[in-house]
Amino acid sequence: MDMPKCVAVDFDGTLDHGVYPDVFALDEFALSVLSEYQARGGKVILWTVRCGVPLDLAIAALADHGFKPDVVNDNLPGAEIWLDRCGADELSRKVYADVYIDDRATVDGVVDWSKWAQRLLSE
Repeated sequence: MDMPKCVAVDFDGTLDHGVYPDVFALDEFALSVLSEYQARGGKVILWTVRCGVPLDLAIAALADHGFKPDVVNDNLPGAEIWLDRCGADELSRKVYADVYIDDRATVDGVVDWSKWAQRLLSE
């Protein structure tokens, strides 16, 4: 059984451009790209350092904009197949994904969603 194609996406600075812990500047284009990706069978993990109330605010804001990640800060069901493949005793704290989208992983701190749209939606 192969894992579904999966994107792990950060929240602060990637999906929202507000000032932590507030949520007030969600990137509508990013959410439309991720929603279309899900509609085509892709899976999305919300991968964030937020926890507690700030995480609840983020999830609620995403829902208010019509977006629901498949899982939050966790692996998709079925990730345990990697235990056998890797000979590991337990899953790592790092979530398994095919790609990771995070503003901290860019040179200038800006995620170019038009390029991600081409990469995710042209396959």
